[in-house]
Amino acid sequence: MKFGVREICEVVLKAKATQKVGNKIFYANEPVCYFDTLKTSSMEGAATTVYAQGGVGNSRLIAWEGERTVTFTMEDALISPEGFMILSGAGLIDATENAPIYQHVTENIDASDVTVGEDEITVWISKPAHLPNTGDHFAYVMFKKNDEIISEPYIPVHESLVKDTEKGLYPLRIPHTNVPGRADAKAQGFDTALPGNGDFDSVLVDYYVEQKSNAQ
Repeated sequence: MKFGVREICEVVLKAKATQKVGNKIFYANEPVCYFDTLKTSSMEGAATTVYAQGGVGNSRLIAWEGERTVTFTMEDALISPEGFMILSGAGLIDATENAPIYQHVTENIDASDVTVGEDEITVWISKPAHLPNTGDHFAYVMFKKNDEIISEPYIPVHESLVKDTEKGLYPLRIPHTNVPGRADAKAQGFDTALPGNGDFDSVLVDYYVEQKSNAQ
């Protein structure tokens, strides 16, 4: 008799004994993870073979097969943070007031949402960027034209990021007097000066949002 796998509908993994995965305890026969979007599966068998050899030419005389294993592999189209936590053996960390989590955000801003002033350029974004710019949570602004980046990354300078009630957006400000002058910027084809009106048609903004709740 042989078995074949045509499709996978629903699979449930259960704990065989009480165990702790990350920061969660699972008891015997408790469902650990449900899979309802599995795509394909495969089953492979393997065995370790040991030979007795001897005689003319040291030929193989007898073979013993042991340590038999059968591997059943499933491929899932989707995975949740909880499912990834269980499969990787790591715990989930909930965002709190004292231990916030920083969500990475990238936005393509149209030039119409960029204000070019005499002293600074203001880019209006949809979420409040993390303040202050410390550690690895910097905000970067890159000017684009025809969907290509034409400037080096600029780090906005600001003391606060308060939502504008009229626009419903948050301002990121880059002062003209604080433009970085990297020596290799010209060599890379970038202009060290901030662009003016008409020099760009969009802006790519890469930043972090501080989450103190409802995040893992």
